[in-house]
Amino acid sequence: MTYEQRAPRDYTFGTLGTAVAVSDTTVSSTALATLGTGYSATQYLPLVIHDPSRGAYEMVWVTGHAAASQQVTVVRGREGTTAQAWASGTQLVAGPSTRDGLQALTRATLPADPHLGMRALVGDESVVVERTVGGWQPSVGIANPADVGPIINGGSAYPPANAVILVRGGYWNGPSDANGNSTVNYRTPFPNATIAVTILSNAYVSEGPFVTWASNAAGFSITSFQASTVRLANATVSISYIAIGY
Repeated sequence: MTYEQRAPRDYTFGTLGTAVAVSDTTVSSTALATLGTGYSATQYLPLVIHDPSRGAYEMVWVTGHAAASQQVTVVRGREGTTAQAWASGTQLVAGPSTRDGLQALTRATLPADPHLGMRALVGDESVVVERTVGGWQPSVGIANPADVGPIINGGSAYPPANAVILVRGGYWNGPSDANGNSTVNYRTPFPNATIAVTILSNAYVSEGPFVTWASNAAGFSITSFQASTVRLANATVSISYIAIGY
C-alpha cells in the first residue's frame, strides 16, 4: 500500500530556508537535517507549513530524506489542504492532525489514503473503526492471530502475524444439489480467508450432520446429511452458522 505507515516525530519545528512554489516537491529547512532516512512512499512524516498571520496552512507528507540533508521530498496538499506558495521564513512544524485522533466521519467520507492504525468514529453507523491490512475493520478483533488456526483445509497454514481475526455469521436457507451439496456466501467476505466454520441446523431432526469441505474468503461449501449417512439431496437446507476468518 502507498502511505500506509505514518511516522510522526516530536519537537521538529523551524522555518523554510527557501521559498516554496505551488509546484515544488521539495522543502528546505535547517530543522530537517536531523530527520531519519527511512521515509518513502510507504512510510511518511506529516508536516504542517503555516502562516499564523494569514491563518493559512498546508499539510505535506515527507517521503524522502538523505542523511543530514536540510531538504526533504514531499507530497503536497495532503489531508484536505491545497498546495500553496510559501515565502522563505514561513513556519513549519511536525504536529498531530485530526488523522492522529478519533475523527468523526461517515462511511462514505473515510479517506482513500489512510495509514495503518488510523481510527475513526463512523457517525452514520455509530461504530469506531480502525484501518488494518484488511481494510476498515472494528477497532477490536476477536482474537490474537497467534491464538487461532490452522486454516480449514489448509493443513499447516496459519493466519499471518499481522492478520485481524474477524467473525461472520447468520442464517442461510437455500437448495442442495443432487449430491447434497450447497454453497453459502457471507454477506461481506473476509479480507483473506475463512479459518473455521460451525454449523447448526434450523430444522428439529430432519437435517444434519453437515460437512464443511471447502471454503474461501467469500463463503464455504457443505454437504448436508439426513440421519447421519443419507445425503440430503435436492432439498431446502436451513442452517445457522458462525465463521471466523481474517
